[in-house]
Amino acid sequence: EIDMTTSIMVQSINDISSDMNGNAKKITDLSLTSNKVGENAQASIETLLETVEYIDTLHTDIKENTQTTESILVSINNINRLSGNNTKNADNIANLAKELSQKTNALSQNVSVYRT
Repeated sequence: EIDMTTSIMVQSINDISSDMNGNAKKITDLSLTSNKVGENAQASIETLLETVEYIDTLHTDIKENTQTTESILVSINNINRLSGNNTKNADNIANLAKELSQKTNALSQNVSVYRT
């Protein structure tokens, strides 16, 4: 009976030892998986940080492009204003030239009266 009890105890200890070895293997596997997850999480964080840097650069570039575009629009408006002024000035010069031509013709006629 002692042999049987001892045999049962040894068998129980062997079963527990086997279960513990299986659990240790599962813990080791879980630890490896956890490490891989940690590495993947770190890689994701680094990718996100790079993405944020690219977005910040893009934002800065967009602001600069917006300012440049606004400056170009102001320049175009100035060109349009100057062009309008040039058109008015050209019209005034044309009118003055026409008037001068008419006065020159009138003077020429007056001079020709005295010549004859």
